[in-house]
Amino acid sequence: DESDSLSCISIQNGIICPDGHLYDPSIQKHYTFNKWYHKPITPQNYQINTTYKNEYLLSLIQIWNNFFQHVTFDTLPKLIGIIKLLELHDNIKIIVINHIQRNLLIQFGKIEPSKIIIRNNSTTYFKCKKTFYMNFINTTSKSVKLGSSGYNTISKYIPYTPTHSKKNICYISRGKNTTRILQNEQNIINTLQDISKHYNHDFYHFENPKNIDELKNILINCNLFISMHGGAMGNIIWC
Repeated sequence: DESDSLSCISIQNGIICPDGHLYDPSIQKHYTFNKWYHKPITPQNYQINTTYKNEYLLSLIQIWNNFFQHVTFDTLPKLIGIIKLLELHDNIKIIVINHIQRNLLIQFGKIEPSKIIIRNNSTTYFKCKKTFYMNFINTTSKSVKLGSSGYNTISKYIPYTPTHSKKNICYISRGKNTTRILQNEQNIINTLQDISKHYNHDFYHFENPKNIDELKNILINCNLFISMHGGAMGNIIWC
C-alpha cells in the first residue's frame, strides 16, 4: 500500500523492551506500533541493562522476525530511514535481534559493525539516554505494514551481480507449518523437477531457509522462484 509511511518515535531517557518497542518510565507508558500483536509488560519485573544509559540506541527488534525471510523483509525497507537517522545522530547505536539482521545492515547499509548490538536474551530491558523505534504504519495508524512501503527503495542498496553459472529453479516450502498447507505440494515439487530437467536447470527445495550465503548464491542464478504467500517471498531480494 503506497499510502504507508515509515514512522520513527523517540523518547528521552527511555527504555527499550525485549520485543523492541519503547517504554517511558517517567510516565509509565509504552510506545509501540504493534498494539495488536502483544500485551506490553512493565519493566519492573525484569533485568534492566544500564550499559547504554548514556547513549542513543535505535531498536530494530521485531519479535516475530527471528529468522531469515522475515528479518530481511522487515529490515531492508527501513534502510533509508536508518541511514537518515544516523546522518542526524552519528552517535546512535542499533540493537538488532540476531546475526542475520546485523549482517544485512553491514552488507546493504554499509553500517559499521561497531554500531550494532545483538539482543542477548528475551527478558533484558535496555535503559538509554535517548531511544528510537521505527516501523511502517498506514495513514490511518490502525495497522503496521511489514516492509510494505519499501518495495521501491530496496533495490537502491543491492548491487547488480552478473552471473554466468548454470541457471536454477528454487522452491521454498512452509515446511511443517500447520496454518498454510499445500495438499498437493509433492505434485508441485515433482513438476518443478521435471521442468528443471527439461531446461537443464538445477532444482533446489528449501523449508524455511536460514543460511543466507547458501540461499543467496542459489537465487542469484534463479530463473524461477516459487513460494507460498508470506515472509518467504522476501527471499526474492537475492534474485
